Amino acid sequence: MRMKVAIVYYSFSGNTQNVCEFIMNKLNKEGIATSPIVLKPKRETRSFFNQGWLAFLRREVELLNIENIKTLSEYDFVIVASPVWAFTITPAMRSYLNKAQGLKGKKCAVLLTAGGIKGAGRALEEFVSLIKGMEGEVVFKKVLVGKQTKDKEYLEEELKYLFEAVY
Repeated sequence: MRMKVAIVYYSFSGNTQNVCEFIMNKLNKEGIATSPIVLKPKRETRSFFNQGWLAFLRREVELLNIENIKTLSEYDFVIVASPVWAFTITPAMRSYLNKAQGLKGKKCAVLLTAGGIKGAGRALEEFVSLIKGMEGEVVFKKVLVGKQTKDKEYLEEELKYLFEAVY
């Protein structure tokens, strides 16, 4: 039976999407089936200030097609990825995690993209805590510098232990 990996992510500027596409391409080349679960808010503000404020307040947003993407039980491994906004995860990711099902006992990886690594540690620990609260087993966690997400060598080096955890 072929291993199945869910890659759940939200990306506003494209940095998190770059990371997730890199991971999908690499895993697919290794014969591992990947399913991207792309989170999209029904209404998304373009204001950086408003987005940061919603994240800071730990607000949730209404997501498109949430009924189709809630369960993770059919996957062997789950990767969740989000940008860091106001030292926390995005409202879209928070909304998804508060509704998602099927993480109990699943091996998981938690990825964040940020303008800089400094200050993102608190967001990473909160993200890990949310996954553990859903009884997922976090086997890999990492903050990636957003402006380097198009650099394949950087991603290869930073994510080598993720790939080892999946294989």
